[in-house]
Amino acid sequence: MEPNGMTFRAKQLKLQDADAWNEFYQEYLDPLYGFVYRLVCHKRSVADDLFQDVWLHVIQNIDTYDSEKGELSAWLFGIARRRVALYWRRTLAGKSVDDDNLLRADPADAALLPIEAMEQIERAEVVNSALLVMPENQRRILRQKYIDGMSVAEIAKRSSTTQKAAESLLFRARAKLRSLLGPTFVDALPSHLLNESRRPK
Repeated sequence: MEPNGMTFRAKQLKLQDADAWNEFYQEYLDPLYGFVYRLVCHKRSVADDLFQDVWLHVIQNIDTYDSEKGELSAWLFGIARRRVALYWRRTLAGKSVDDDNLLRADPADAALLPIEAMEQIERAEVVNSALLVMPENQRRILRQKYIDGMSVAEIAKRSSTTQKAAESLLFRARAKLRSLLGPTFVDALPSHLLNESRRPK
């Protein structure tokens, strides 16, 4: 979605437009569920509960979203990371966490998270930081491909460009990300971070 389109979507969500919310939910249902599912170490029942919990908090806190601070998808996945971090804190440490401060809290307490979840959360933060310094069109196509799960043909159609041009932009975007983070890190991203896989059946 184009930046101005994303801003329009955010406005519609804040107005509690039912169609906008349904479209937003359907677009991120699979990638968001897959993200949560991996962070809870493939515990399906836990992922189901947290997935619903994340959407509840998204709906309740949509007015706090600021488009000048980042894209809507980054805000959405940020809430998911924090809800998962809260789950692990409560599960492994048995400590009470103040929900009112959750949206402003650090994404995770490394001392209380299992290594697998901790590493994925830390990688997500690293990648988000790198994306912020990339050209907007490169950042957008990476999110479309690896977070939204769109094919190159779908990206080209949405961007009103040719498939060859979309492929070229995607190649340059991956090269830019590789130059920022290193080839080994980037090559692991599709399956471990950028949520290319769909919701488990």
